[in-house]
Amino acid sequence: MLVVLALVYQDAKQRENAPISPPPEHDHGQEEQAGAMPQGSTGADPLDITGVISLSPELLNKAPEARAVYIIARPAGSTSGMPIAASRMPASREPFQYSIGPADVMMGEADFNQPLQIQVRWDQDGEASSRSTGDIIGEPSQNPVKPGTKGLDIVLTQVIGEAEGAGPLAAPEEAKEPVEEAASAPSEAPVGEGQRIVGLITVADSLKADVPSGGFFFIIARAAGVDAGPPLAVHKIPASSEPTPFVLGPEHMMLPGDFTRPMSLSVRWDQDGSASANPGDLVGEPEGNPVQAGAKDVKVVLTKKL
Repeated sequence: MLVVLALVYQDAKQRENAPISPPPEHDHGQEEQAGAMPQGSTGADPLDITGVISLSPELLNKAPEARAVYIIARPAGSTSGMPIAASRMPASREPFQYSIGPADVMMGEADFNQPLQIQVRWDQDGEASSRSTGDIIGEPSQNPVKPGTKGLDIVLTQVIGEAEGAGPLAAPEEAKEPVEEAASAPSEAPVGEGQRIVGLITVADSLKADVPSGGFFFIIARAAGVDAGPPLAVHKIPASSEPTPFVLGPEHMMLPGDFTRPMSLSVRWDQDGSASANPGDLVGEPEGNPVQAGAKDVKVVLTKKL
């Protein structure tokens, strides 16, 4: 909640000597509704990059309410395209600790052990695949960053303006190329009820005894006929042995592309919540693959154990 103007000065003085507070405990239910991957790294892995994120003093009391803060890692020198890793954390106006590492990789085969371009976004709508006017971005004073770097503090200093409010997991440099953004960003597929795929996930009776304890469903869409490589869209929701409704739409796109074309849909019950498949995960797909954007009542039965 924004600080009452009469108390701004007093509050700022209190912040000067206040200890750094950790982020609030994750609310996975809210995260999953936002369609983003919860944070996987904890700072314990030797390759984890850790530090403190804070809003600049000029923006502290002006920043809009945000549903999430995204920490994004790409190969050194890259400011667009599919990230190697992305971590989602609750937004806090107090400085808070963050971590991003191998547990946050977007695809199982991605190599986190390389120099990385780190970017952070204060995100109002909580959607990983888009940025909005008023979102706030920042990056370390020295980029790229070596994996395993500790104490990498990042201050959010730049407010995205009207001409910049588009792009997948966008970086500050991308805002300088609005023409390219308009041609390639997910905004070319407007979010709307008519494009969202709606369905139900169930587990085959033959696998009911093998359901994992906890975990998440990954709903994955690729272009029709494509079975491997980076997905077009991904949505991660809490898994359940009970029939579970799902929605997949343009807001879940991970790559620039066309969400209006037929897509191959698959679902994986992932035990540890990571992006990579592991033995014991359950998988399945709808009978009528590929699926057209806007399809309703899509039934996905998990029939195979990895």
